[in-house]
Amino acid sequence: MKWQAVHFFKPAHGLSRHEPIEMAACLDYEQALESKRLVDLVVSLSSAEKQWMLARALGSPSKPAQQGLQPTRSGGLRSRFVSLGVSDYEAPASITVERGSLPLGKFQSWEEVVSFPPIPAVCVAAHWFPKHWLEAPLKDRRAVANQVRALYPIDRFAAVPFPLNEEESSLWIETVKADRNTRLYVIAVDHSEPRSAVMYKLARWLKDQKVDVSVEDRRARSRKGKVNVPACLDDLACYRLSSLDSLKREKTMDDTGFRRSAARLSTAKRRAEKRLRALNYI
Repeated sequence: MKWQAVHFFKPAHGLSRHEPIEMAACLDYEQALESKRLVDLVVSLSSAEKQWMLARALGSPSKPAQQGLQPTRSGGLRSRFVSLGVSDYEAPASITVERGSLPLGKFQSWEEVVSFPPIPAVCVAAHWFPKHWLEAPLKDRRAVANQVRALYPIDRFAAVPFPLNEEESSLWIETVKADRNTRLYVIAVDHSEPRSAVMYKLARWLKDQKVDVSVEDRRARSRKGKVNVPACLDDLACYRLSSLDSLKREKTMDDTGFRRSAARLSTAKRRAEKRLRALNYI
């Protein structure tokens, strides 16, 4: 097992804890590698298909004339996960699909589409997929992280005008499928009211929400309430190490410089398994 699969914060070679966007993108990317179905599908996509799917996740294509991407919706809705539907887009000439047809011709039924694991946009953006995130040169990782930066609103709510069209609804559903703690709400805001009044109502609404969060999920959050991405990456590393027999695990920990006790491996493995099952990756 390569060190890039487990030692995500290896000094001088791994992630920087001062780059929250790359850490979040790396977590999405590495978790997705645990799904063979997802990996097989992404690997089978052509470059044009990947560009098309990424453009939809980003809300609008960066170079429509060159890519042949013609989104028919508006609003700039973005999602960390690509949508597999094609109903509201006209595909590039290199992709043979019809309006309302099964996405990209990769599935036999819509049931397969609905049950398919959510595909992080970063997976179709990274040309080195399915190699591990840290196997790519730093400049390539930074380029992809900057490309998907807008998909990680780490300091604000994700909000768009209502009503949503079919494609926008599909993107939201993919996002919710990927995070069991995320809920969708429709909130009416009276813009004639003072900002302080709107903020007071939002605060009251949040206070009234009765949401059960598991002990594992609470532990995966920092003191500021944000997802503790380094802790989640550490859990994923422990999950991978736990898949090895004792001798190989000891050798891998020696070779990679990433070492955890048996008790910590077991606990972290359970947390990672829960997240991966919630994502339908395992």
